[in-house]
Amino acid sequence: MARGMPGPVRWLFRCWCALSQYPVCCHPPRVQKATGRPSASTLDPVDAYRGAVVSIPENAVIAPGDTVRVQWAEPGSVGSFLTEVADSRLFNVPSTQIAQHFGKAIPVYYEVFENSADPPYRSDRHTLTILGMTGFPVVQCDKVSGAILSLQDIPEGGYAQFTLDSWSFMGTDQFITIDVRGVSGADKELLIVNVLDEYPVPRVADRIDAGVISKTDLKAFNLGTQLDVRVRVSFDQTLSWQSFPSLRPTLYP
Repeated sequence: MARGMPGPVRWLFRCWCALSQYPVCCHPPRVQKATGRPSASTLDPVDAYRGAVVSIPENAVIAPGDTVRVQWAEPGSVGSFLTEVADSRLFNVPSTQIAQHFGKAIPVYYEVFENSADPPYRSDRHTLTILGMTGFPVVQCDKVSGAILSLQDIPEGGYAQFTLDSWSFMGTDQFITIDVRGVSGADKELLIVNVLDEYPVPRVADRIDAGVISKTDLKAFNLGTQLDVRVRVSFDQTLSWQSFPSLRPTLYP
């Protein structure tokens, strides 16, 4: 409706829109491949493996010469992203800004910069829910074979080593915590041995080292019982943790 209007007329029109909440002025953006309503939708992260695309609706008031930028998540929050200002209706959000929002809802909106106008005007918010991920790898141990961890396979003073295969949206801004749980051989109570504690992912690779546990520590568990090697990964700077599948070998002499 405002396309082609002279600058002052367009400015008055927008002011009237803001005062009257006339909907054409501030239609929220949409996220491509997300399903839902204009004001809220859900995105499967599998569909954003190479990033997300935010589109500005055609009925948004953007005149020739106006420029736009998109805000992804609350400014300053973990995983937020502010695009460059551009003369466009399509904006790319990189894949590195997806994982921080697994299982969360975030706002997405845009700002329009009109020539000689300051400050920009802001659209209504679109609430985007990003689903959680599945299919994470099971931690592996070099001394586990056929679901059995045998102490005799570890030399005195030696270690069992853990590794993790790569996962979707793996990044060096993520953290790993691993511990081994089982029944104590001394008092039959729960015994927990920490392997990694908020350890930064060292690199993106097909497989990474994920700590060790000593034979001495393993001897403290009750023989013939099952161990639980638990892995948790944080995608949002340790604000929350995603559990990976556990490795559950039985400990033998």
